[in-house]
Amino acid sequence: MDAIRNLWDKIQSEPSGKHYFEQEIEGIDLIEIDMYLVRAIKTFLSNNGSLEPKRIEEVRICKAALEEIAADVNEESKTYFNLMWEISGLIINEVEDVS
Repeated sequence: MDAIRNLWDKIQSEPSGKHYFEQEIEGIDLIEIDMYLVRAIKTFLSNNGSLEPKRIEEVRICKAALEEIAADVNEESKTYFNLMWEISGLIINEVEDVS
């Protein structure tokens, strides 16, 4: 869980590229992806590494969407979304290890 907390701290220090969020890529709304992931990350950390099944599924869906659009994200936003993809994978691995 420390790796997730450390990565979250790093993500929060990154410029998010919010100017790019208003756009959709291949029908995927970046604001929505960000909103779901931020909520899941905060919940995961405040619940000492646990998430309800609905949130776990949201993280999986968001991670898959980020994989799908990775090549199309502009350079200003690429680091932020790559880090969000990375933390998604860590959270999924963590909750699967617990179950």
